[in-house]
Amino acid sequence: MKGRNAKNNRGLLRFPWHVISLAAFPAIFLYANNMDSLVAAHAVAPLVISLAGAGVLWILARQILRDSLRAGLAVSFFILLFFSYGRVYSALEDRGWFLPGQAVCLSATLLLWISGIYYLGRTKRDFRNVTAILNIAAAALVLSSLVRISSSHVGRRKRLSREPDSISAVESPPGTVPDSPPDIYFLVFDEYAHPETMKKYFAYDNSALFDELETAGFCPAKNSRTRTPSTRKILASILNMRDFTGEGKTADELYQKITSDRVSKLFKRLGYSYVYFGNWFELARYRRAMIESADYYFNYYQISPASPFTEFQHVFWKTTMLRPFYYPLAGDGYINYHRQGALETLSRLGEIPAEIEGPKYVFAHIIPPHAPFVFGAHGESIEPAEAKSDEFYPGQYIFVTGKIQELIGNLLSGSDSPPIIILQSDHGLRVGPNLSLADGEWEKILNAFYLPGQECSVISDSISPVDTFRLIFNLYFGMDYELLGERAGPEE
Repeated sequence: MKGRNAKNNRGLLRFPWHVISLAAFPAIFLYANNMDSLVAAHAVAPLVISLAGAGVLWILARQILRDSLRAGLAVSFFILLFFSYGRVYSALEDRGWFLPGQAVCLSATLLLWISGIYYLGRTKRDFRNVTAILNIAAAALVLSSLVRISSSHVGRRKRLSREPDSISAVESPPGTVPDSPPDIYFLVFDEYAHPETMKKYFAYDNSALFDELETAGFCPAKNSRTRTPSTRKILASILNMRDFTGEGKTADELYQKITSDRVSKLFKRLGYSYVYFGNWFELARYRRAMIESADYYFNYYQISPASPFTEFQHVFWKTTMLRPFYYPLAGDGYINYHRQGALETLSRLGEIPAEIEGPKYVFAHIIPPHAPFVFGAHGESIEPAEAKSDEFYPGQYIFVTGKIQELIGNLLSGSDSPPIIILQSDHGLRVGPNLSLADGEWEKILNAFYLPGQECSVISDSISPVDTFRLIFNLYFGMDYELLGERAGPEE
């Protein structure tokens, strides 16, 4: 009996389980390395498709080779070629190496696989030991990613259970509410570069933007700087009126700070409605929390995790042999998804003054001009294959600038009384042609305030973004927050 069990165990070990492990690994690995911006649901569709495809291919290969082990090796070899194709192609392309067309590269890859099948069919070699080794190695790959995912989720629950509830931590406002409380619009345009950056690196003079804002009554802080190129760190800092940039908070802790922030709670206690405009990025991490937190929730990027237009699937399939087919089949849908989401968000924002009655605090994090690049300078559509190409940043930047001016006009003309408008970028341009983080251009941000009834002298030309709402609460609600300025840092 013992000998039979041992024989069965050896048989199980030598079954080509590596096919399943290798088919599952790419989706699990991609999720494990992007947990900060994804939920597991995004990996389900690619995982199921990969496993189903590998299973069907193994059945067909078994019929051809008449051997389970050889069929397993043939399929695993295909999986290796399939999931490395796009990465290898991109790596060579990024280094400026000569590459033939996709048709040639794809044909050569398939020819290599067919050669492998031919070898497996002709050789007399026994592949039981090879299969056993591959089973162990492939399982180890998957297990390492699963352990990483598991430890991250366990650590997340522990950290968040210790994190104080910022709702209960918000102090009762000591100030007063004006007789006619102004609406407040906090508009963040992701990676909107400072005009100096645009002139230096793209020979585009956008200095007139500050002049136009001043003409409209804005107070631009032309020398305002951010302390971090991280969107979640700076948003958490601004929305909680303290600096988290020097603290070692995890992504989940920062997301919790964004979704349960001090600023919105204070405004709600002052009798304001909280209006939030979401984007495609937050759908993955904190949509439900924002729906629960905001009185009005708008998101024009709603999409199923199984859609081929999600960022996960966009990145996933581009790394495979389906790279030549992704854009012809799904590229237009991907581009239109991002175009419509941005356009509908900006359009609906301009309607809020007339649509929602009573005092309101509106927070909108608008992704453009950050990638993906889906707008040309005149609003024209960009070719799907160029959506992540930095050379298209200036065109999207120019288009977004026009949309900012249009939105500001709609908010001012549509409001019964002058609103407070805060126009910012979370950070400046981080990377691009002839530009790197080391150049520090990301520190320079767009920061302009429309402050009805106030002189521009009330703000510093280099005001820290962390002081944004400290200033607003002091000026309009009689509070007495210290402006942190250059000494911004951890504060309890």
